[in-house]
Amino acid sequence: MLGNFPTAHVGNFETAFTRLDWPPLIGFLSDAIIRTVTEVQVTRQATQALQATWRQRRAFRKGSAALRALDLLTDYPVLTASRLGHLLDITPPAAQTALAQLCQVGILTERTGYARNRIYAAEEVLTILNRPFGEEPALPDPSS
Repeated sequence: MLGNFPTAHVGNFETAFTRLDWPPLIGFLSDAIIRTVTEVQVTRQATQALQATWRQRRAFRKGSAALRALDLLTDYPVLTASRLGHLLDITPPAAQTALAQLCQVGILTERTGYARNRIYAAEEVLTILNRPFGEEPALPDPSS
């Protein structure tokens, strides 16, 4: 297996190029495209389910920076206060407050241990994104 793709097509690349026998190569590329689209759909569904789980962890104030940040974390799972402030167009203190609230309920974790220039990560998103190709995403228990 090449990733999770059948290797039957791989040995035929040389044949495809030297003998102009294109069907094996076309088959391989078609399989790769179909599996990649499926993987993207599964990932998107998992991140949407994760966002719903996050919203149950705390009653966020409507329109708050922390609530708005939840929509960004699947696309920006690692960020700084400065980056969050820029993305949401909010002040540095508002960004710090949002990050603190998200850390408090376990949505973000601070990774550096520094007092300044901290980096925050949505570990659950990273787990979904970093899983092996074709493997089902592991989602947290919504009741926790």
